[in-house]
Amino acid sequence: MNRLLKIFLKNYDPREKEVCLTARFALTAIICALLTISVTLVYSSWFRGFSSIIVLAQVFAFMIILVALGLLVKGNYRAAVHILFITGFSGIWAVMFLGSNRSIITKIDTIVFIIGLMAALPVVAKNRTPISAYFAFNISLFLIFNYH
Repeated sequence: MNRLLKIFLKNYDPREKEVCLTARFALTAIICALLTISVTLVYSSWFRGFSSIIVLAQVFAFMIILVALGLLVKGNYRAAVHILFITGFSGIWAVMFLGSNRSIITKIDTIVFIIGLMAALPVVAKNRTPISAYFAFNISLFLIFNYH
């Protein structure tokens, strides 16, 4: 795994420890996201078919995460991290709004994913502005979802 990390993160200066650790965290998150989307894509396409809106959203998210991986490898970890978070939040809200299962357990379970993503924001955000923006976006969608 260390060799893989060194190959992907060769454009980062090893003397800048904070940047290297943040890029390493982002790379690990992107690899986990790609693997998770791959598994859920196979699962969703098996049960729902390839023409389902959920499957199309997952394919779109997979492609965007690949773009984030490319940006990270090129040396732009901030853009890659923000693309990762925006895609994560958008994917979760797409499932919430477009999913056919509207049980209360599903809603509560999915909201926990948003809280988990919000908890990871301070690791990569230098100031409070992105955290506030993501929070305002998610609370707005949460209110729209509940009063829709």
